[in-house]
Amino acid sequence: MALPARRRESRSESLWAIGGFGAITVAFVLVMETQFPHWTDPEYAARRERLLAATESNPDRPVLAVLGSSRTGTGFMPEEVAPIIDPDGREVLVFNFSHLGSGPKMNLLQLRRMLWDGVKPAWLVIEFFPGHLHNEAQPFSELAVRDADVWMPYSNQPRLAWQTFKLRLKALHQYRGAFLEAAAPEWATRREEVTLFPLGGDDKWERHVGWTPEALQALNNTIRLQYEERMGDLEINPRLDEAQRDLLQLCRELGIPVVLVIFPEDQRFRAWYGPGVEERIQEYIAGLKAEFGVPVIDTRDWMPADCFNDPHHLTTRGAKKYTARLEAEVLRPLVAGEMR
Repeated sequence: MALPARRRESRSESLWAIGGFGAITVAFVLVMETQFPHWTDPEYAARRERLLAATESNPDRPVLAVLGSSRTGTGFMPEEVAPIIDPDGREVLVFNFSHLGSGPKMNLLQLRRMLWDGVKPAWLVIEFFPGHLHNEAQPFSELAVRDADVWMPYSNQPRLAWQTFKLRLKALHQYRGAFLEAAAPEWATRREEVTLFPLGGDDKWERHVGWTPEALQALNNTIRLQYEERMGDLEINPRLDEAQRDLLQLCRELGIPVVLVIFPEDQRFRAWYGPGVEERIQEYIAGLKAEFGVPVIDTRDWMPADCFNDPHHLTTRGAKKYTARLEAEVLRPLVAGEMR
């Protein structure tokens, strides 16, 4: 029996609506992935904007980039670094290109992102975080397709592919904020603002300022839950080991001098290291040195207890002190070619 005309018309309208929405979604995803892949990751977008502005304003200055996790983001303040002059007489542009939760995979991705954006650093300081050799968070919603391709060899590939696909199905909703900020700022939905200084230093974003003792205690408890068990019997994930080595190999192929730095931890964090863990870390570091000739600087005990907000993030005062020492003992020797 033929459908009544009204029902046929209603079904046709529904199919056109579904098809139209699908077409718009496909077009949006294609434009985003080919022209604006940074829309997926607000922190990367913020650092990218500042890095490109800094390099465009200072095209003759070689870049020294610092990669790492929130330890690096909150602990290193490039705006506090005094002018560094390289052997060719050029002033160096020092930039914090860290990312929350970064381990070997994200550090590798951040370097790839810099290269995609047309910035090849002349030197790199890369955080070496032993705990992130065991486990590194999977920021599925922050990965563009090109980013997922970088992560693919070191991840659960079916899960990564499926999560990336699912997010593209709802891309209009998931990434609408970044699109509206670019196309129609007055209509933009509110996203978490990533507040950074022009050289990537934290501007009251992740570094805790004015927190109550109760809030800091809650944060300490969260960090303990994240890391105490992990550091008690640290097992190195083979995929993360591969990502770490591929990162260093890429730097070698590009001719970028690298220093690995273990960022500060207070006594609470270091107390979570179980028997034999430190020996395992040192054995691993010795292997990296032997294979890549890369210096590894251990700064875990550089800062006193009163310079920490929590077991491994520095206060503003602590970050200033730490940056001054890192400048003197790592950045300047690196630029001068004196790091061994």
